[in-house]
Amino acid sequence: MNPDPKSALALTLTLTLTLTLTRFAPFLTRGRNAAWCVAASVAVAAVLGVQGSYMQMSDEDVNIWPAWHNCRRYLLIRDRLFPQPKGQVYLLWGVSGVDRTGASAWDEDDLGQVVWDRGFDASAAAVQVAMRAACDTPLDAALLVQENATLCPISAFATWAEARNETWPLPPRRHPYLLDSFLDAQPWWLDQHALSNPNPHPHPNPNPHPNPHPNPHPNPTLTLTLTLTLTLTRWLDQHALSVVRRADGGMRLRHAVAIYSTHFERHAPALRRRPIFEAWEAHLEAINGAAPEGAGQVLITAKQDWEAYFLQMVVLELLYWDVFLVIAISSIVSFFVVFGATRSLRGAVLALLAIGCVLCCLFGVMVSVYEIKLGFLETIVLMIAVGLMLDPFTHYVHAFAHAPGGRPQRLQAMLSSMGISVLAATLSTAGSCVALFFTVIVLFSRFGLLLCALMVIALLYANFFLAPMLLLCGPSSSAARTNDAAEARDVDEPNGDRARGTELMPTPARNGKGGELEHSIE
Repeated sequence: MNPDPKSALALTLTLTLTLTLTRFAPFLTRGRNAAWCVAASVAVAAVLGVQGSYMQMSDEDVNIWPAWHNCRRYLLIRDRLFPQPKGQVYLLWGVSGVDRTGASAWDEDDLGQVVWDRGFDASAAAVQVAMRAACDTPLDAALLVQENATLCPISAFATWAEARNETWPLPPRRHPYLLDSFLDAQPWWLDQHALSNPNPHPHPNPNPHPNPHPNPHPNPTLTLTLTLTLTLTRWLDQHALSVVRRADGGMRLRHAVAIYSTHFERHAPALRRRPIFEAWEAHLEAINGAAPEGAGQVLITAKQDWEAYFLQMVVLELLYWDVFLVIAISSIVSFFVVFGATRSLRGAVLALLAIGCVLCCLFGVMVSVYEIKLGFLETIVLMIAVGLMLDPFTHYVHAFAHAPGGRPQRLQAMLSSMGISVLAATLSTAGSCVALFFTVIVLFSRFGLLLCALMVIALLYANFFLAPMLLLCGPSSSAARTNDAAEARDVDEPNGDRARGTELMPTPARNGKGGELEHSIE
């Protein structure tokens, strides 16, 4: 005959309740056992908290597959043996930004209008020198710009002019006419061909010449001016420069673009993306810091895939720093939740201390036991950690504060009324995560592992830290506080009211046989 699962569960709960009331509660109330439990719990939390202080951001991208899985092996081999994806970064002169006034939020093609820099004067001698220097100066190796793959119409214009015995910088008066002749000779700078030709010098062959030596050190670089990305990159796919024909002849350069072909690592974490981003910022700041009058501010933007690449870095960094802010806010909210449920300031403080100890232990276990760094999944678990552990702590403090009797009696009443409920709720939550241990996808298995560890630590600290703390310095009983308040109101009643109460008694009740009644009333 098969045993009834409900009967087995009922028997298990009964045995647990019996052990709690007959063993655990008397153990805490005996001698200084409660103080020793608190000291041991605080010591463990302190040691693990010190280990948790070494928590760092994850140095790998969001990983879905385990190391032994063929998909994971393929990704590692692909990134190591095959060329990395290419991206393009644009430096812009003559553009102030994008005007999105009147742009429809529902039309993906309505991205606003490019705002030109009216003060940009490419014919000034100092501006010509600065623009050519920005194009020809070798960039920092950290930017990982592929060699021989920088496109700049200013460098091509200067090379063309010098080949015709012109001196660079060109005289401002001759600049418009020579620019007109240059574009007649090399019209491809006005169309899409310029963006696909990796040769920095003009070449009549429209076919690109790929670099036979790809950069062996792939790493990400990305856009800095987010507001320009969508609008300008679509427009830049057709224009390496734009001109305005003058009424007296020649052309005025309205804007120019320096295009850098780069490699970027698809699965790089934020730690490897941030230095490249800061290097691009430093390069842009150096160009703008040395820009003469008339050059305006150089902007930088990139392709849309680079935009998403950078946004992912920002999201990971925000999660890393905001997880601590969310924990702090959740702890403050938890304090007021416990205080509102128990009407006890002391009980709310004890619950907040228990939450802090559990968080220290969880951080320490992640660092020293699991060797996990703070990534996308870990931040999600930590953000919901305070809310998950708040339930058992609130129930314990509430049951202790509303039980009658002294602290030992209220501790036993708390464990008898809420001990089984807290145990069952914690084990059911942790038990539901056990099934995630056996999943192939790393996100699920690690989520179950961290959640299970959190619930087990919360259960231990509810019984071996919060319960002893309530026994040592827990709040007074709500029933006792009610009786004390009632007695205080009786004492505060003035004696004149009692005298008036006796005077209102009938005369027979105050004389003769009513003397006993009068004596009892007084």
